[in-house]
Amino acid sequence: MFKNLIIAVLVGIILTWCFGEVISDWGQVMVSVGDEHLTGMAGWFSFAVVGVIMLLLGFFLAISMLSVLLFVGCVVIGSIILAGAASLWPVVLMAIVIIWLVKDRNEVSN
Repeated sequence: MFKNLIIAVLVGIILTWCFGEVISDWGQVMVSVGDEHLTGMAGWFSFAVVGVIMLLLGFFLAISMLSVLLFVGCVVIGSIILAGAASLWPVVLMAIVIIWLVKDRNEVSN
């Protein structure tokens, strides 16, 4: 899982760098801190940091949503099983008593 996370972060950095270059070249978008514009590596690094943070937030949100769905599924299946067992236990008990009364007893004769 850690390997996949590293690959996802690297892909996010590369995509952010590509989109950051396209946006800054075509759209004349500049990242500003105070009164100065960040260009070159500082601008790319700021785009990359924002992209990686968004990527990690999306990753954790997807994992948390999946875990919530799996938990809800387990709870629903468990409640159906327990409700079935709770409603059918008298029938199962009567079947066990009937089988116990009807079965042949092999008694040893002297």
